[in-house]
Amino acid sequence: MSYLDNNFDDENLNPKELMKQIKTEINTDKSKLNEFRNSIYLDCMKKIKNALNIGETDIFYKVPSENNVYKHYNSNECLYYIQKKLRKNNFQTFIDLKENMIFITWKYLKEN
Repeated sequence: MSYLDNNFDDENLNPKELMKQIKTEINTDKSKLNEFRNSIYLDCMKKIKNALNIGETDIFYKVPSENNVYKHYNSNECLYYIQKKLRKNNFQTFIDLKENMIFITWKYLKEN
């Protein structure tokens, strides 16, 4: 028997259902946060495409420092998320955590 089972006296409260609801909320928050991070990544990719179209070989991309909608948003985690996805495609990246910015270059990108 868990702590919750022993400490709920109200007949209307079912501790197992409450725990299930909490876990569902946490998973929903994580999913929404991942969708938000991915939307930032897609915006970054649009900036890369626009720069490529005008002959540029690198960009600086700044992520939001905070977000009022997603309470668990962390700009550093977002930068690392973008970096990981870009490096999988052989982009070179450098992160400036202080400025919430990532430098991205494809100048030295080689075909595989």
